[in-house]
Amino acid sequence: MRDFVTSNDSMTGKLDASRLLELLAVLVLSLSAIGLVSARLGIFHAPQAWLAALAATWLYSRFAPRGRPLSHPVPWWHLVVVVAVGLFFRLPPYTYVMGGQDQGVYANMAMELVRTGGLQPADAMLHQLTGPALDLYRQSYYLPTVYLPGVYSTGDGLSFQFYHLFPVWLALLGDIFGPRGAGYSLTLLSIVSLLFFQRLAHVLSGQARVGLVAGLLLAVNPLHAFFSKFPVTEVPTLAFSTISFAFLCSYWRASGEAMQRRYLAISVVAMAMLFMTRITGFMYMPIVLAIGVVSLLFVQDATRRRDMAVWTLAVSALYALSVVYGLKWSAVYSRDIYQLAFAPLFGVRWRAALGLMVCLIALGWLAVWYLSRRSPIDGYMKRCVLTGEKLLPLLAVILAIGAVYKAYRLGYTDAYALDPNIGKRFGLSHQGIRSVLSVSFMASATYLSPFILLAFFVACFRAVAHPLLSVLLLFVVCFLAHVAAMQWYLPYQPYYARYLVSEFVPYLILFVVCIWGASPHGAFRKTLAGALVLGGLWCAWLSAQQVGKHEHDGVIDSLDRIAAQVDHGDLVLVDKQLRLPLTHELQTPLVFTYGLNVASIDKNDLDERFMDEAAGVFDDIYFITQSAGLPDHFVKTDSFHFTEPVFEQGTAPPTHTILRSDTALNISRYVPGPARRYKFGAGDAGYELLGAGWNAPESWGVWTQGDRAQLRIGKDEPVLSGLQQPMLNLRGRAYTTPKAPLQRIRVELNGNEVAAVDVSYPDE
Repeated sequence: MRDFVTSNDSMTGKLDASRLLELLAVLVLSLSAIGLVSARLGIFHAPQAWLAALAATWLYSRFAPRGRPLSHPVPWWHLVVVVAVGLFFRLPPYTYVMGGQDQGVYANMAMELVRTGGLQPADAMLHQLTGPALDLYRQSYYLPTVYLPGVYSTGDGLSFQFYHLFPVWLALLGDIFGPRGAGYSLTLLSIVSLLFFQRLAHVLSGQARVGLVAGLLLAVNPLHAFFSKFPVTEVPTLAFSTISFAFLCSYWRASGEAMQRRYLAISVVAMAMLFMTRITGFMYMPIVLAIGVVSLLFVQDATRRRDMAVWTLAVSALYALSVVYGLKWSAVYSRDIYQLAFAPLFGVRWRAALGLMVCLIALGWLAVWYLSRRSPIDGYMKRCVLTGEKLLPLLAVILAIGAVYKAYRLGYTDAYALDPNIGKRFGLSHQGIRSVLSVSFMASATYLSPFILLAFFVACFRAVAHPLLSVLLLFVVCFLAHVAAMQWYLPYQPYYARYLVSEFVPYLILFVVCIWGASPHGAFRKTLAGALVLGGLWCAWLSAQQVGKHEHDGVIDSLDRIAAQVDHGDLVLVDKQLRLPLTHELQTPLVFTYGLNVASIDKNDLDERFMDEAAGVFDDIYFITQSAGLPDHFVKTDSFHFTEPVFEQGTAPPTHTILRSDTALNISRYVPGPARRYKFGAGDAGYELLGAGWNAPESWGVWTQGDRAQLRIGKDEPVLSGLQQPMLNLRGRAYTTPKAPLQRIRVELNGNEVAAVDVSYPDE
């Protein structure tokens, strides 16, 4: 097998492709750090973040010397081809604004950041409503601890569900181009992932053509293409991991003057950004520790060995900080994820078991560091590592067999019939081929192609001539274990197939391509080449079927139409009985993307009790419903057809769209009875008696738009001196006739008359 070695060419005076990628990485990481810090401080502004990041990149280019290029520098046209093919399958991105699942939450987090400059949501309605209206509003919560799906309600206020870096990226363009432009941030990160995936393959192999093949295979991959348009965190995660590993390998493979420590710094920062993108950064820690162990045992140069140890410790420390960040600013979500991840493994005492495991791992790593230069222990540890390396292919096969066996049991037996999710919720038990295709490992054969997946199991048994490829194989096998044993079934695609795109699918492709590039000419190399070609054609065919299809196309136009009718001083009531779109799917963007006052309510609750309270607070009140019949005192202002195209959910890749929602939405505005003007009689008790439902006092008196308004009656007020309840909220109904200027308000408490107050209004 061809040795992975690199010679050092002399530095050139012009900007080469490697230097361009280095500056691109600095720009991406600078934007990430500046955007996240400013969002956390509540001072986020996208133009300023871009300018600051560009300035940081310029300073880096001025003071950081150029590194020596690889012996086979990547031609510019390689980058252009990969970017062009990538954009062909990735434009335009899908514009998401509706609430509900993860993609809608991320999009609304981004627009909340654009509107407010921070990511600390607040419920303005709680500070505006009182009395029965407030009680009804509290009942509109989706769950007792959830304000809306993806937004938790805690004792301290509201908290978004997820980590914050990806919404920051959406806001970096959303602040400049609006919600329709926010998705292009995802496009940018997807191109970054393609370029650094190509770079990583190039660095590992020392061959530019290997990098080109890897970049093109990922560019045509249907899973990567879909989630480059669908706003979730898997593709951004891949962008940061490829940056980190590309610069780590660049440092590892360099020698002499070409060994740049700043590459390690870039790698560390990129890994930190990965940890701030997804909470599942703990899945990367085994590979981080493995890199540290391999460095201590097999790197002979003391300086390089020390640098790699520092890299391992720095990445571990930053991961620990990301955990602290999550427990501080996304506490409910963090606790839920850690419990879901570790409780099945360690039981009810998972916290203690996890803490003990972390301590043992730390002690073990320190022991390896201490003993790594003490023979014969050093030789014994090396033999253990090499033995483990030889067992990796066998482990991969065992995991695959286990996954296929699970697929058989799921599809053709009742083994999972009583499982609350698999059997009862999603109905996957004993459904034949439908169940089999719902197994993650079987689905990965679709997105990799059967040719590349089979080529992997052949390639992993070939002798590996470089420790970096051994580490890469370990990385792939670890995520194969995740796919085969942990996240082993997909309730439906394409949504849940996203778990395959951040690590397993791309890095398996990378391994196969690198083994192909390292193999000598012969039958084996030709076999791998054939598998890669067939796999590329398979994936390009699936990706081509996504072209021209759009998820949620036109939904933002419908929401814009609603928001155009409403001012920020108005109240929007969304019918709780909405079905596709669901109530919270409309409520979330109206609150966070458009910044409106919104509550969900049952149509039957739109009575005088509620309207009295709300009309005294908001300028206008609107009601959104699918029902043709409108509540009393509501007049229709608009009616339009709401359609929501989505990719068909099932066991197949995303190739066909259907209409999830196809319904008429009616918007009506509350129009109370004719305005009546009143002046207090009975000695003019004073404006201090007025409660909700009245306008600001004028020189002649006050007026109300309804037939009910509140009086605040105290025990010492002359009109109700006999009452002992201070400052009660009482309801006053004004009984008037068009001809009578002097009328009487009957003040009721719990339906019983407690006082009568004479009032007058001008006869105009």
